[in-house]
Amino acid sequence: HEDASSARKLQREPLIMSPVGALGKMETTGGQVYRVVLTGGPCSGKSTALENIGDHFRGIPNWNVYTVPEAARVLLRGGVAWGEMNEEQQYSFQLNIFRTMMTLEDTFMEMAKLNTDKTKNSLVLCDRGVMDGAAYVSPEIFGRMLRDLGVTVDDVKDKRYDLVVHLVTAAHGREEFYTGRENNDIRSESPSTARKLDTDTLNAWNGHPHLKLIDNRSLFKKKVYRAVEEICKRVNVPTPSSSVVKRKFLVSAIGDSWPVLYRECSCLYTYLKDVDGLQQRVRQRSTPGGNYVYTHIVRRRGESGSHERYTESARSIDRREYENLVSQLQLEGHKQVHLKKRSFLYNQTYFQLAIFEDHPLMLLETYDDLDHEIELPVEFLTIVEEVTKLSKYSMVNIAKA
Repeated sequence: HEDASSARKLQREPLIMSPVGALGKMETTGGQVYRVVLTGGPCSGKSTALENIGDHFRGIPNWNVYTVPEAARVLLRGGVAWGEMNEEQQYSFQLNIFRTMMTLEDTFMEMAKLNTDKTKNSLVLCDRGVMDGAAYVSPEIFGRMLRDLGVTVDDVKDKRYDLVVHLVTAAHGREEFYTGRENNDIRSESPSTARKLDTDTLNAWNGHPHLKLIDNRSLFKKKVYRAVEEICKRVNVPTPSSSVVKRKFLVSAIGDSWPVLYRECSCLYTYLKDVDGLQQRVRQRSTPGGNYVYTHIVRRRGESGSHERYTESARSIDRREYENLVSQLQLEGHKQVHLKKRSFLYNQTYFQLAIFEDHPLMLLETYDDLDHEIELPVEFLTIVEEVTKLSKYSMVNIAKA
């Protein structure tokens, strides 16, 4: 990878767009707190990326940045010898990693929320999240741990984190940069093991409403840029670059077999009245546990005014606020949009297949550079054409009555 110092030279933009408040009024006092996870396989560049993301946001006025250390690394560097433990000791240690991780995160979140300067937003950057543990133990053990902690997958996945950024291990596509133990005193995985852990970690997070995959197609500096860009988009801050867009492909049929692991959820979108040129909508999303997660999403078009250039913020809301927003601000002339989202990983690209329930329409979506050639899952999906630039396939137009 490129030298870390070169990756720090990120373009900084001083402008911040404030999110829209609960009933559509502009909030000018800041005070928003976002919890973002950086995850990935061994030697993915998380440590350097965390440092550069923190530097970038500290250079923006009215932002506080907190960095949560990786709990496993803290404990393992304290002298714990994993290989010398028996099965029950390993279980107890892994459980305490989870407890430590959640306590560290909650501590930083509380400090961010208690910040006396309410004009500032806060970004809490987490070096790995609770769901990472699912890549290192069996599903049965992971389920037992969650029960012992008194939480569910919904609690530690969909409800806990605002954004998950997965950095792919160098062992996937950049093997010459995979360092083994050279630069990490607790890493001992072979490249093949690193690739498996990377895939298992991504599968653990699969289905999170805001999961972004950063692969190794570019040099490391650009990889960091892409991670910064995804976070900026999610928290409604102008991005240092504008290369990544949501690309859409029209799908006409699904094959008889589906050869890759996927997660499926139901979503209900409702568009609200625009405020000061900002488009806003709310989403009700089902979770694997049979519950619902509610989100208020605000979007502002970028300087070019084109479909793909925008900044967006999303905040979690409760059911009561969701129902108030729908009843008081639903956009006239627009129907609610029901769809199923099927999330999956195919050849190191993260896709979502949107299956619209009230329209004879299926769209395959992924975030990527417009000029990058994507390897599409044509073996089990019949893909007609790319429709990224066709406005009739934007959801706001699909919602028009």
